[in-house]
Amino acid sequence: MWGAGQQGERPAGRLARAAGRESQPEDSAGGRPDSQRSLDSQRSTEPSPREERGWPGARTPRAPPAPRDEARKGPNGRAPAHRARLGPSGLRPPMLAQPPPAAPATTVMEAQESGEQCGIADDVRYALDGLAAGPRARRDGAVALAEVAASRRGRLVLRAEGLLGDVLAAGGRAAPAASDEVADLGFAVLALGLAGEEACQAALASRDAAALLCRLMQVDTEVQAGDSSAARLLRLLRETPLSRALPAAEASSPASVALAALTTATNPRQASGGCEAVKAALREHAILAAVAALAARHAVRLDGVCKRSAARALWGLHRCLAVFEHATFACPANERALVGLYAPGWPSGEADPAQRCSDGGAQAPAAAQAFSPSSCEGADSGASGASAENKGDGEAAEPAGTFPAWLIAQARALAGSGSAERASDPGNPAPLPGRGPWREALHCALSVVVNVTNGSSGCGGMLNAGGLEAAARVVDAVMGPPELEAAFARITDRRRLVEGADLVNVALGALINLAEHAPAHRARFVAVPLPAGRRLLPLLCRVLQATAALPGSPAAARRGSGGGGEEVTEAALAARQEEGVASFAEFYAAVLLGILVERDTLLCQEAAGLLPEGGLAAVAATIEHGLRVHLIAGALTPETEVVMRRLHGSLRAVAAP
Repeated sequence: MWGAGQQGERPAGRLARAAGRESQPEDSAGGRPDSQRSLDSQRSTEPSPREERGWPGARTPRAPPAPRDEARKGPNGRAPAHRARLGPSGLRPPMLAQPPPAAPATTVMEAQESGEQCGIADDVRYALDGLAAGPRARRDGAVALAEVAASRRGRLVLRAEGLLGDVLAAGGRAAPAASDEVADLGFAVLALGLAGEEACQAALASRDAAALLCRLMQVDTEVQAGDSSAARLLRLLRETPLSRALPAAEASSPASVALAALTTATNPRQASGGCEAVKAALREHAILAAVAALAARHAVRLDGVCKRSAARALWGLHRCLAVFEHATFACPANERALVGLYAPGWPSGEADPAQRCSDGGAQAPAAAQAFSPSSCEGADSGASGASAENKGDGEAAEPAGTFPAWLIAQARALAGSGSAERASDPGNPAPLPGRGPWREALHCALSVVVNVTNGSSGCGGMLNAGGLEAAARVVDAVMGPPELEAAFARITDRRRLVEGADLVNVALGALINLAEHAPAHRARFVAVPLPAGRRLLPLLCRVLQATAALPGSPAAARRGSGGGGEEVTEAALAARQEEGVASFAEFYAAVLLGILVERDTLLCQEAAGLLPEGGLAAVAATIEHGLRVHLIAGALTPETEVVMRRLHGSLRAVAAP
């Protein structure tokens, strides 16, 4: 490959050796000249291309002799600075371990991400400095903070840098007199962004966050879209996931955005530690009173002549009721706090017609905005001592100024909102709203009644406020007047029950709580007046008859339905859906009926004559089946399980021949 010559020699080396013979004389010993010696030594130490590449025939170079200094180096290749002295034991001290080599700095992506986080943190600190400056700087700072909190990366930086507390404290320290609607909307968007992430919810439970939310819910102005900062905020509420929390019509209201943040942060479906902390902060920092004042303001505007304003007021009232429902779910302390809210001079939540809404937005009465927390016992005692008002329809007296009175008044108003829209439908005379925001708000109001009456603390106030009559009338409105023809009675009742099962279930739940915790008032349940002279006991029997007629219902299964080889058709799936919807209504109606008749022989006889085949034995079997289902789902407390088992045994003993 390299031409003629000695194997392993490079041509350059051969030429250099030939030239050396001609120009360099040999030394006196007959050896090679010094220049040739240096070339040979260089060739012996430098590897040839074949040696570097490991070609065959390459000679292994000999290692040069180590200098004297090299022999002094230790095993780690480093010369010791001095000879280590022997210790007292004759052993040398151990050598210090060398630190490992430093890791490479970062990748390009990590460096870019770290730089972005540092930039966001600097923007937040700059915005915080602007909040203490003039109005324009304060507005820009609030908008910048809202933009940071609207993104997941921004919220991560706020947590990692420990800036959440500083941001909320800056918003909570702002004086209401120096309030700016654009800055307020920015802080509301900030709260909404934090409420949507579980890791940030606990920050909303702080005192500073509570002060901020309470101040925002008192704002009764809206942001105009002409301002550039306002346009940035409205774009956030329109183009980011925050848009799912509220409709576009409410995006310009700081109070509505703050209310949406509270609704999201207290949602029990999240079941997070931050959610429970926010629920505790509702009562500890007077947020419940602020929400109640906002709800009163929306309720005043609900019956306004302006449909757009009434629709927005309905949304706000529904959100306030949702906060009450979330706050009182499995939280007895919040139940007592909510029942204890008191507003002097506010008897029923109804306002003077001159103070109702207009396009300009009328202010609510001062009494409706001035809620003050009082003790639960004081609220109940005041309710008991209230003077009765004979309204001519048998309704109970409403204690002036209490939250139960206002809540029941709103439930009545929402339940009667469907009278006008259904007046032209003679086939469905039930004065209840159809599917939509009115019905959802009514369901939410009744859910608050159920949560508040889950303990004995709220039952007295709800009974004195007319909660018994309101809940019973909802069930009666769903079922409607009974059919004269017995052949069509079950079919009609079944259709009505399936359509209104959501309202029937929650209304029966409220009635069960009231009957269980107020045994001295059970006679009122039997005698409660309903439209057209109807009574509660026959109404419960109608519900049980309607559920017994449902295909595949527990009652129908006990009578012996088809086997397991049925064809899966659309009708069969619809029947299964009807069974699931009405099974809870059947269980609740059976429990309430059992509570009312278990210690009264005459009522037992009356119920046995109105019930379908099986009588009270079928009612006991329904309770047993529902108890088993609820225990499997873990939906019963030990105390409730004891009550249900005692009721089941009592009904079985009464029904035994």
